[in-house]
Amino acid sequence: MRIALFCNDYWPTIGGVQTAVRGLAAGLVRRGHEPLILTCQPGGCAPAEELDGIPIRRFSWSLRPPATFPFRAWRTRRQVREAVLGWRPEALYVHFVTVPALFARSCALVAGAPLILSFRGAEVMQLAPRDPVTGRVFSGLTGAADVNLFCSRWLESVGRASGWFRGRPGRVGVLADAVAVEPRTTPDLPATVCYVFAGGRMVRKKGFDLLLRAWAALGSRVRAPLWIAGDGEERAALERLARELGLGDRVRFLGSVPHAEMLGLLERAALCVVPSREEPYGILVVEAQALGVPVVATGVGNIPALIDAGRTGYLAEPTPEGLARVIAAAWEDPRRPEIGSSGRDAPGARRGYDTMAGELEQWIEVARSGPGKAGSWT
Repeated sequence: MRIALFCNDYWPTIGGVQTAVRGLAAGLVRRGHEPLILTCQPGGCAPAEELDGIPIRRFSWSLRPPATFPFRAWRTRRQVREAVLGWRPEALYVHFVTVPALFARSCALVAGAPLILSFRGAEVMQLAPRDPVTGRVFSGLTGAADVNLFCSRWLESVGRASGWFRGRPGRVGVLADAVAVEPRTTPDLPATVCYVFAGGRMVRKKGFDLLLRAWAALGSRVRAPLWIAGDGEERAALERLARELGLGDRVRFLGSVPHAEMLGLLERAALCVVPSREEPYGILVVEAQALGVPVVATGVGNIPALIDAGRTGYLAEPTPEGLARVIAAAWEDPRRPEIGSSGRDAPGARRGYDTMAGELEQWIEVARSGPGKAGSWT
């Protein structure tokens, strides 16, 4: 089956969406399908290329600068249609519902192929409710889609309860994220090095400021430095906060780290901390579990569905005090290595991209069951 995968960004950019779509595409190939990636074109990237043997088409569809978007959107719509119609997909799938979904809907209408929207978090919690105009756009998209999916049951409940959501009964469900911890790069570190690890985009919802304040409150109770991997709009403010808190060499900011290297650092960690204020899924949690690393995470969003507290990880309140209390308890827990090992058996830690691809196959069949969908290219 030919499946067009739309995403707002892709490799070489590093992030959750990019990693998930790359893994999903590889899973589809292993199951005998032919995916095509349609994504944005950052500077230095060719408009057409291949990665992992999978074709990629890149377009200038960013909303910025807004003054030129109408002209660029008209031109991009034509370019996307040419690429998609020339490739003749049997289904169109949008991973993270933003601007690319508009172009995917346009292509689906012309091609007569089913459209599947897959919501991954921020679009449900921040973008769609931002203003009435945006809400109407999402309302139209969800009403037009043949299937609407969410990355977790928790996010599905939020989406279904939203005033803008127009998904049809029987065509709404969950396509959870998967985890892959290969390939990973073993860090060149002395065997005696011990550290606590955290990572992710440095934005407010990831809660790194909460973690820094918790780390300051811990004092000498944890005799290991905190290493934070990642970059983002709050990095300078977080580094300034670390200085104000007098953390010194107790905290090390690693900057942006390639995914394989990040996994290697995570595997060597004595403890992983996920201090999020909101988390629609929790990919770092399941990566830590899959590697047998004990994890402390805030009990927000979907995270309680991933962690059996006291058996496959530790849950904390999303406050500096709550994080400090649970980090200290985990550090001092003689069962910490056992809890890390038990995490390997958590459902999320055992969920691979072949499973995710197989579930997408099933949802495509649901989408194709609608009038005028199946066999649209014949």
